[in-house]
Amino acid sequence: MKKSWILSSAMAGAFLIVILLTGITGQLWPAAWGSDKRMVALGDSLTYGYGDRLGNGYVDSLEERLNEKYEKTFTIKNYGIRGQETDGVLKQLAHWNIQQEVKKADTVILFIGTNDLINIETPHG
Repeated sequence: MKKSWILSSAMAGAFLIVILLTGITGQLWPAAWGSDKRMVALGDSLTYGYGDRLGNGYVDSLEERLNEKYEKTFTIKNYGIRGQETDGVLKQLAHWNIQQEVKKADTVILFIGTNDLINIETPHG
C-alpha cells in the first residue's frame, strides 16, 4: 500500500514536511490519488482541536475541505491529545490499536513539538 506521512513540528517552524515512504510514486496531491482515502492524525492540542474558534481544529476542517473538493471520500481519524509531547506520541504508537490505524492509513499527519518547546528547561546562569 502506498503511504505518505505529513510531519510538522514547532522546531521546524510549523511547516508541514511531507515524507514519502518507500514505494510511493510521487502522487502527493489528492487529485492524483485513486480511491477513497484513510488518514490518521497524531499530535498535540492543535491536532486535537484546541484553540479553534469553531472547536473543530485543523483536522476536521481538512477532512471537510478534501471531501468538498475531490470526488472521493477522505476519512481522518484524530488521535491528537491536549498537552501531548513527542514522547507521548511515541507511547501512543506503541499501542496495538494505533499501530493498526497507521497501517491502514494512506496518509499520517504528525503535528508535534509545540509543547516540547514550551517545556524546555533552560539553564540558569
